[in-house]
Amino acid sequence: MAFEPDGHNSVYAKRHRLMPFEAKFPPGTAPGLLGEGEAMVICKDMDFPDTIRKDAHAGLRLMAVPAWDSDADAWIHARMAVLRGVENGFAVARAASHGLLTASDANGRLIAQKVARPEQMDWILADLPLGPGPTLYTRIGNVFPWATLGLTLLLCVVGMSASGDLSDRFGESRKSATGPQAALRRPLIRTDSAPARRNGRSPARCA
Repeated sequence: MAFEPDGHNSVYAKRHRLMPFEAKFPPGTAPGLLGEGEAMVICKDMDFPDTIRKDAHAGLRLMAVPAWDSDADAWIHARMAVLRGVENGFAVARAASHGLLTASDANGRLIAQKVARPEQMDWILADLPLGPGPTLYTRIGNVFPWATLGLTLLLCVVGMSASGDLSDRFGESRKSATGPQAALRRPLIRTDSAPARRNGRSPARCA
């Protein structure tokens, strides 16, 4: 639930549950849009690029993220949220129990960070600039990496085909080099075992 300055509150249901611990909670189906370029998601939702990219189409500039980490994954989970902001052009304010409190801008810079201590209430105060809004990635998604993969596979196929043609040509050249005509071109070499005679005399032999 989000409480806004005008007293209005908005309720959001987490769309990606942590199973089996959250199996009893029904998954949400709608984005947590708060208006004026602001929105919220919960914890694991930020691990899904496609989900966040669809939300960002609404022109998001700031994302609020309450979360619960497990100490061991605190750093990587916080950085995944920062990356979602960079991908889609919005700032991220994230507060994680057993994790980190972070404020990051749309360029991935950490404006503020603090370790959350479960035995007390922690907070950070930061001047966090809003992001510019939807990016090229927001609009086209993973088109570029898929196109790169397709081009790489195409080049591999072309390279293998060219290699096969060269092998065929090399094989034909070897066959032509070992055929009957090649045998006629080879010089005749005397292989008789009789000792050669010089000046009409047999070579001397040592007893």
